[in-house]
Amino acid sequence: MKISRKGSSRDEGESSIELAAPRVRWDGEHGCIELSEASIGDFTGRSRHDYEITLSPVELGRILEELSAASGENASAVREGLAPYLRALLRLVGICVGPF
Repeated sequence: MKISRKGSSRDEGESSIELAAPRVRWDGEHGCIELSEASIGDFTGRSRHDYEITLSPVELGRILEELSAASGENASAVREGLAPYLRALLRLVGICVGPF
């Protein structure tokens, strides 16, 4: 996962960090997906930080919606990227649809 930033008023170029293998878990208490990784070098490279990113189901839904809309333009990349997760996607479909 790559996180990038640049100045909003003074553009001095883009800085980015890479989360190589974030831990992904469902936080049932807060109803969100949590991605975290420890000891990541900051944008300047002089210090290290622990990162935590949370996504609500609505935010994840918006990502899926955009991915679905854009997949027609690059279906093979989406298919290759998500194919290993088809079982999980189908489980989610079943959960969202509910019993018949």
